[in-house]
Amino acid sequence: MACTVTSGRLDFSCKTIIGGLKNIYVVGFDEANFTLTGSNVVAASAIEVFKFELLNDGNTFEESNEVAKDAGTSTFTQTGTFVLKGQDALSQPKLEELSKAKTQVIVEYRDGSMRLAGLEFGVDFTVGTTSGGAIGDMNGYNVAFTGMATALAPFMAALTPATVAAETVDPN
Repeated sequence: MACTVTSGRLDFSCKTIIGGLKNIYVVGFDEANFTLTGSNVVAASAIEVFKFELLNDGNTFEESNEVAKDAGTSTFTQTGTFVLKGQDALSQPKLEELSKAKTQVIVEYRDGSMRLAGLEFGVDFTVGTTSGGAIGDMNGYNVAFTGMATALAPFMAALTPATVAAETVDPN
């Protein structure tokens, strides 16, 4: 099978792009959670997702491509890092659970678009705490996930309210 380049891409001339992340939604891993149709993914109606608000600028989602010429492989590493403000007794056990679970993650950008990390193989989370030395320093959780994929994270349609779990920890 021949591998060819079939098109180019124009650059944006208008300054209309919005950066940053708004929310992540965590789903327990199951291959039946999502259906890939073309280059977009659709969520199954029965899945339960847990929303984590990201109201600061210390949150990222990145994908990097690793190509092994000798092996003939091309894979993508998906990584997300998130800062959750404040440490509290209600959040801590939930974050510990997160670090032990195999999940899929929906990343919602500030422009409203969404992408799914961990579609094929899931992602794994790590959780850490931080508290700076000064009164104005960060006090909270540093949360990160890592996953491997055979393609870039697909875009998806918005979630319906029925799929977002009602259980939410409010550390205030």
